Amino acid sequence: KNGTCNLPWHELAHPQQTLVIYMGLSGVSHICEELIKAGMPIDTPIALIEKGTLPEQKVHIKTLSTMPDFVANNTIETPTLTIVGTVVSLYEKQVRRHLRPGAFGLSGARRVADGAGHRQTVPAILAASFAGLSGNSFNK
Repeated sequence: KNGTCNLPWHELAHPQQTLVIYMGLSGVSHICEELIKAGMPIDTPIALIEKGTLPEQKVHIKTLSTMPDFVANNTIETPTLTIVGTVVSLYEKQVRRHLRPGAFGLSGARRVADGAGHRQTVPAILAASFAGLSGNSFNK
């Protein structure tokens, strides 16, 4: 209720750990502060995914030290998903790799096949990431 939570922060702050926090927008400043206090480097990447899987999805990538100010000075819409760890840097690599000029574009949606052959419509940015990480193909 007050933007804090009592978690075993020292157990969560491992260098190769990936943390995924659902609906943690109101506590993101506290989360960053506690992870830094527990020993996680201040330059650890953190991604805040705003309106994930929707066409208006936005991905904000900062560090543990810069995300609190970013959230305080910008309007972020829920739902949000927060990802902390070096895995966040893979997102930017996938965007550069798949969304270069003339590739797939940043808007619109794509049909994606999962491992079982089921197809789903997702924002283009996710489709490109899925294709790059899993080798799946997608079509308009």
